[in-house]
Amino acid sequence: MTKQRLLLFFVISISLGCGQLQPGKASHILLPKKEEGDTITDKIPIANRLNILIYNKEGIYIYDGADLAKGKRFTYKKIRSFLISKRMANVNLFVIIKASGSSTYKNTVNMLDEMTKAGIKKYWLTDISKEEEDYLNRWNIQRLPAEINTI
Repeated sequence: MTKQRLLLFFVISISLGCGQLQPGKASHILLPKKEEGDTITDKIPIANRLNILIYNKEGIYIYDGADLAKGKRFTYKKIRSFLISKRMANVNLFVIIKASGSSTYKNTVNMLDEMTKAGIKKYWLTDISKEEEDYLNRWNIQRLPAEINTI
C-alpha cells in the first residue's frame, strides 16, 4: 500500500510539474523597484566606507569615504596589516571592492581572501564607476608601479 501511494504521489508530482518546468527557461523573479541613484553606498555613512580599486596585476588604490583624490596605492604584500588597522579603528567599517577593466579574476579572488584574513565582515564587490576608471587613467595610476602608503 505504501509503495502504491509513493508511486501515485510521484506520478502526480511529475505530471503537474511538467507544464511549469521547461528546460532552457529561467524562472522569473520579482525584485523591488530600483530607484534612480539608489545604491548600497547611499545607505552607508561616508565615515564608514573604505573603497578599494583593483587594477593591473598587483595594483590596489584605496580611498576613504567619497574623496577619490586622497587615496593611496598599495600592493597585496601590505594590504592585510592596513585592513586590520582600519577595522580596529572603525568597528562599522564597510569595504567596497571595485575591479577595473585591467584587473584579473585572480586579483579579485586575492582581495576577497584578504578580507577574510583581515577579519573584515562587511564588504561588497561591485563594478568600478566611470569616474573612478577615468581617475586611474588620468593620473596614469594603472601604468605606475604600486607604492606602499597609508591613508
